[in-house]
Amino acid sequence: MLTIQTLCIKAPTKHELEIISFLELNSCIQFFSKLNLRTNNFKSNALNFCLRQREIEDRAAVMADDVLIEETDSTKFLGMYLNRSLTWDDHIESNCLKVSSGIYALRNLSKF
Repeated sequence: MLTIQTLCIKAPTKHELEIISFLELNSCIQFFSKLNLRTNNFKSNALNFCLRQREIEDRAAVMADDVLIEETDSTKFLGMYLNRSLTWDDHIESNCLKVSSGIYALRNLSKF
């Protein structure tokens, strides 16, 4: 069974963000375990949204069950690619690759 866990957390400081995310993630994990569902922390991703173009040097460490969750710049969520600057670039690139392979197949079939 597939369980998709999504949390949006906002905090004024990095330290508070780390504490709140740890508590909320572990609360979700406990809730899922009561339903006999397990989470795979090694397949989980953290995404730090930033609307400004500046780089954040000191990012918050997201922990769940004493496992450091990998932070990515882009992730696929329910068929859509989300990136940290909330643009469509990764999603469009993925769809262009799918469409171009389909066009190639149709072009080769049209010769028959």
